[in-house]
Amino acid sequence: MPKVKRTIVRTLVGAIAWGVVPGYFFSFDPVGVAQTNDATCRVAIAAGRNRLAQGRNLRVRGVMQSLTSFYKDYPRGRDQSYLYAMTGRSADAVMASPQLMRAIAQTVIQNCPAIGMVFIGVDRSGFIASVGLFNDGKIDFFECVEPSANSPRFLPWGKRYCT
Repeated sequence: MPKVKRTIVRTLVGAIAWGVVPGYFFSFDPVGVAQTNDATCRVAIAAGRNRLAQGRNLRVRGVMQSLTSFYKDYPRGRDQSYLYAMTGRSADAVMASPQLMRAIAQTVIQNCPAIGMVFIGVDRSGFIASVGLFNDGKIDFFECVEPSANSPRFLPWGKRYCT
């Protein structure tokens, strides 16, 4: 398997393991990756990655993914999310800074017209934050809800499954 494909598969498996969504709800839309061809969006995503890693012992990977498999009521025209996956000693410190995570998500969401949500988390763990654009224009954290045997396939916008 080519290195790029292995990396994407590992990242996707990590997203499922994080509990972003249960595995059977997860889908990766490779067409969505093409939407990062917008130069302003690419710059915003790179700035987020750099801001996470700057001065920290971190490796940060990222991937675009479709929201359509687990939300019906995402913001109009914003059917993509961006996932920052961190590894390294400083990952927990980043996760302890809601201001930093919100600021990164705001930059990405404001500069990427197709992105409605940003995930930031520790790779291959259940430690993840979801920040999204709400109907009132506010960019804020999603509420974590516990999954159950009767969990709906589609969550209401603003909620995510916990791990």
